[in-house]
Amino acid sequence: MGRGWDQNDWPVKTFPINEMLNARFPDRPVYLVRIDGHAAIANNKALELAGVKAGDTIDGGEFVTHNGKLTGVLVDNAMDKVAAHIPVPADKNF
Repeated sequence: MGRGWDQNDWPVKTFPINEMLNARFPDRPVYLVRIDGHAAIANNKALELAGVKAGDTIDGGEFVTHNGKLTGVLVDNAMDKVAAHIPVPADKNF
């Protein structure tokens, strides 16, 4: 888990996609909240644990897709669905 990214600070000011997170952490859920708390990005493992699939909808939020595939970007209420399934780290000092 982490927090603080802002695509407006990057050269390309678009929401990220989770390809790099998936490649680096294929078996560990990753969940990173945007600086304003209204969006997050999750890797495929986190989406899988939450049971989120492309085409899913949620009131007051969005599971962002591109070309029919989940990007990992979650907006507002979609964030809660995934965050609820992120395991608590066993070692709080890592």
